[in-house]
Amino acid sequence: MGRFGGIGAYLSLKPRGERLRDTIWFVPLLMMSGAYLGAYAVEELQVALERSTAAQALLEEFELHQFTLPANATTLSDLKEGVKGSLSTLTGALISSITLLISLTLVAVQLASSQLGPRLIGDFLRNRVVQVTIGLFLGTWIFGNRTTSSMSRDVVIPSLGLFATQLLTGACLVMLVLFVQAVVSEVRIPVVLPRLVREVDWLLHRDFEGAPADPPAGDGSAILAARSGYLDLVHDRPIVRWAVRRDTVVTLVHLPGTFVIQGTPVAVTSTPVTLTRRDLRRMDRWITLCPLPRTGSTVVGPVNRIVEIALRALSRAINDTNTGLACVEWLGEAFRRLIPIPAEPEGRTDRRGRVRLVTWRTDTARLAEHAFGMIRVSARDNPVVLVRILRVFQDLGHLPLSPALRRTLLEEGDRVLATARTHVQPECDVRAVEQAHHVMCQALAM
Repeated sequence: MGRFGGIGAYLSLKPRGERLRDTIWFVPLLMMSGAYLGAYAVEELQVALERSTAAQALLEEFELHQFTLPANATTLSDLKEGVKGSLSTLTGALISSITLLISLTLVAVQLASSQLGPRLIGDFLRNRVVQVTIGLFLGTWIFGNRTTSSMSRDVVIPSLGLFATQLLTGACLVMLVLFVQAVVSEVRIPVVLPRLVREVDWLLHRDFEGAPADPPAGDGSAILAARSGYLDLVHDRPIVRWAVRRDTVVTLVHLPGTFVIQGTPVAVTSTPVTLTRRDLRRMDRWITLCPLPRTGSTVVGPVNRIVEIALRALSRAINDTNTGLACVEWLGEAFRRLIPIPAEPEGRTDRRGRVRLVTWRTDTARLAEHAFGMIRVSARDNPVVLVRILRVFQDLGHLPLSPALRRTLLEEGDRVLATARTHVQPECDVRAVEQAHHVMCQALAM
């Protein structure tokens, strides 16, 4: 199983489940449903305790007076009013707190997204701590309301419900602290950049889940994209089963994260196959295209996110050179971790060991040219950033690079030097770039 990182992996979840994981409403909806069912179960238990003389006697024996019914009618009435007031106060405070907190958080995230990019909001919405916190607050509110309404039915005093509501409120306060920590972590550069590089490690194994395989020769049928978008999810098991039934081999046309235009081939078969509407609908579900490239689907995502942060930092509107330098350095670390990816495509086999699906691994040389090239253009008149790019190339030159990546870094280093000679002033800064370029060439020539 895999979820393509080469493109062949990333199959740990089904397509619909993967889409639900990226929504902010699914986890809270599950927790609210669980809270309602839990309140119903507690209500039934409370009714059983109040109607059982043996249970009341046992509670009195263990001096658990908060769960027993008082004999005095006046005391009972006052206790009911006190419990109802406590539940109303807790539920009202919870819903007010979560509304205010989310509003203020979204404002802070919106302001931070001007530097970190609009995908920051998507990361915030997909954050599991954020989803659980919202679900816990809303679930506790539903639990408290259900417990309060039980007093108008069979429950005399919902002591168990009040106790459970108080415990859930304490859990809400704990999650509130974690929620603030999660939001702060999402908007701090010293936290975001190392996290993106760690994501490269988490996604790297997806480029090694298949055995090396060459695309089969032959004129087959083209599987056209049903929509436009970035190649994101490839669910290999159903595609392999489909290819076995038709005795063919499916080869994906595009690299991970590539934009595919509707009506153009997204995959081809090794033999002519008659594709029905049902086949096309299935392929659209098994080969998922997203409107925007997601950070957590392939190793391309975190790299592009670092580049995006660098471009925003180096823009004239923000002009944050230190953040740009940090992005260049962490980008070098990301490519250090991408070095082991081989250039050969990978294949998925059926039960008999025959290759049925051929996918492409991440092209690190092409990715490096794209990433460093965009930063070079954005920092064309900034000698500090240009020198730092060359020093990162110098450091990478001491590592066991593939010939293609080594050649790409040398060519990109030459472009950095040409850019400096064209746009950098004064002459002393140009000489600094030339010196860094000379040292880089020596390192990459090893």
